[in-house]
Amino acid sequence: MRAIGRIELRRKHLYWAALAPFVLWVLAVETMPTRWLARRLEASLERITGLPARVDSLRLTLAGGVVLNGVHVGPVPEAVGNSTKVDVRKVVINAQWMSIFCGRLAMTEVDLIGVEGTLAPTPEGSWLPKRWLKASDDFSTASVSKADRAWLVDVEIRGGEIEILDPEHSTRIRVTNLMGVAEAGEDFFRMSQLTGRVDGGHLVLAMSADRAQEIPIFDGHMALKDVPLGSQFDVLGMVCPLLAGPDAMPRGRMNLEVYLQGRLESNWQDSLKGRGALKLDPLAVEGLPLVRRLGLDALVAEVGGNEHKLEDLTFRITNPFTIQQRRVVSPALIVDVGPVPLKFEGWTDFDGRLDYAIRTDAIRDQLPRGVRGLIDDLKPQDEALAIRGRLDELTILVNDQPVTTERFRIRKTDLRNEVEQISRRLSERFSR
Repeated sequence: MRAIGRIELRRKHLYWAALAPFVLWVLAVETMPTRWLARRLEASLERITGLPARVDSLRLTLAGGVVLNGVHVGPVPEAVGNSTKVDVRKVVINAQWMSIFCGRLAMTEVDLIGVEGTLAPTPEGSWLPKRWLKASDDFSTASVSKADRAWLVDVEIRGGEIEILDPEHSTRIRVTNLMGVAEAGEDFFRMSQLTGRVDGGHLVLAMSADRAQEIPIFDGHMALKDVPLGSQFDVLGMVCPLLAGPDAMPRGRMNLEVYLQGRLESNWQDSLKGRGALKLDPLAVEGLPLVRRLGLDALVAEVGGNEHKLEDLTFRITNPFTIQQRRVVSPALIVDVGPVPLKFEGWTDFDGRLDYAIRTDAIRDQLPRGVRGLIDDLKPQDEALAIRGRLDELTILVNDQPVTTERFRIRKTDLRNEVEQISRRLSERFSR
């Protein structure tokens, strides 16, 4: 009996010995103060983003992870209305156990659940934190140590919505159903894919920024597919002058793809280059400032043997463009008006100036015979119709003469009577 009792006692000792590490771990996790860890995370977020940060609550898990409930980044107090602000409902961090006890947090994976907020440029016009934008001379390959490179963290975004604001271009885009994966470090960021929905259309975004390069660079790729147009897309005036103007209310559907690359410098716009393609199909004529200013919204056009008000017609626009030297250059902006394709060439710069022209020699042979004769009567230059000025103040020129219109009466400044007569003939032919 004594032998049996000793065996049972030894079993109890073995049980307690086996349970002791687990019990100690539970006690350590439950009793360990966590406010220092929350403050450290807040300081890290403020250093990386340049925005104030706050963590509502933090708790440790038995698996060695960290759960944050309520993470808030931004806004800047002096610019609350148009400042970046992001709230994350829940953040789950997979961390190395011993790093927490050693007073630091070595993260390996981060899940962001329920992201909501606003992204907006800084008062200086930059979309990146100031710490990322320095003169290239301030950087060297030694500025990012191997230790910094070693702690890259895998980040996953699981649900949420973000509103992108660009007050300078009167642009407001709301992206919902956010899902994405990224990789981040002290001076390195790469988002391989971020997907979302924009008013029923689709968004795909990829981007990266790396300060470890000899010349710090960033690049990005954005694709919008089947997105409805609206007043929140005024920035498209940079790519297509038909959409420019403070009162633009375009209606239609858009496909847009853009590739960008530049240097991580304070004057990053000077180094920005890229390429892209814009397609608007269909695009309603009604709501385009250029059409109203030309007085074409009341004209009647004949398409396929049937008469239509021009404002009831739809355009189709394709524009392959490049970005370089602070300009968006469009060598072949094609506007299909029914069966008639119009080809524009020109550019828009980052300061809002633009210069586009339509070459009559490129479209004359594709026009109906009656319209060809009218163009010959006009004796146009190669660049017969030009759109110049600024995005918010366009000037329309015919044969280098400024023109504004009101209904069928065309008012011009310093034009000969002959041009007045030709203009009236143009209105009469369109009205027939």
